[in-house]
Amino acid sequence: MARGFLLRNAAVLVSLGLLLAIMACSADSETPMLMVETPAPTIAVTPQHTATPMPTVTPTSQSANDLTATMQSPTSESVKTPTRSPSDSAVSTAPPQPTPTPLPTTSAAASPTPAPNPDTPTPTSIVQLTPTVFPETSYFLDSPDCDNLAFPNPLPTLTITLRYNDIRLQITAEHADDPSERSQGLMCRSVVPDQTGMLFEFSSESPQGFWMYNTYVPLDIIYLNGVKQAVGSAAMSPCPRPEGASDSAWQTKCINESEQYSAAHPAQYAIELPSGWLDKAGIPRERVNEVEFSW
Repeated sequence: MARGFLLRNAAVLVSLGLLLAIMACSADSETPMLMVETPAPTIAVTPQHTATPMPTVTPTSQSANDLTATMQSPTSESVKTPTRSPSDSAVSTAPPQPTPTPLPTTSAAASPTPAPNPDTPTPTSIVQLTPTVFPETSYFLDSPDCDNLAFPNPLPTLTITLRYNDIRLQITAEHADDPSERSQGLMCRSVVPDQTGMLFEFSSESPQGFWMYNTYVPLDIIYLNGVKQAVGSAAMSPCPRPEGASDSAWQTKCINESEQYSAAHPAQYAIELPSGWLDKAGIPRERVNEVEFSW
């Protein structure tokens, strides 16, 4: 009995010793296990803050894992930047500047537009004729070819009004309404002032053609039918006597040159004006068929 008691006590003591040893080992290993977990966040987060800064990433609003995914993902909208030249590199990395919000402006109340008065005429561009005053003799050339003119002075005049869109022109035109006056026309004139010209009037509509025989000033001609609508126009060049040419040779030359000056349609009126003046006044000669003529 005594021997069994001793063996049982010995086993209990051995068990207690082993338990104490195991507890001691556990106590010694606790501290190293905690130290392994501490540096992990530092290793994962620190490299992400050394990358190239991008204006669209805000580190404080994301966790370390979200920030890493945003900067490494090739499809993220935050890393899509336009291609720039090297000179733009400084601009591409600059943070965006806030756009100031404009202050609201107060618009003044619009003034009421008065109703149009039907009795008030529509304003137009009016060129009032004020021709340069020349002594009558200065209108004509001092030349042997001009010594025997039937009308050595300007003819009586009338006012012709031209309307085109919002343009209104008034010209003073000499009136040639008989055959002898029409035959001489503007021959031997040294000048035809702006806003002046000559109106040729025939008894009825008929094919018409003009020449520039013994005429020394370039002219534009406009043909009108019986109701004063333009039916043709031409630019006419002077036809002075060639040096040493006979009268017949001179006239033949002027007739040949005048083939392009004839009216395309029958006309009852013709108006001669200084060359290019109508265009300078705002009415292109190619639009003359849109002009309203009255006198």
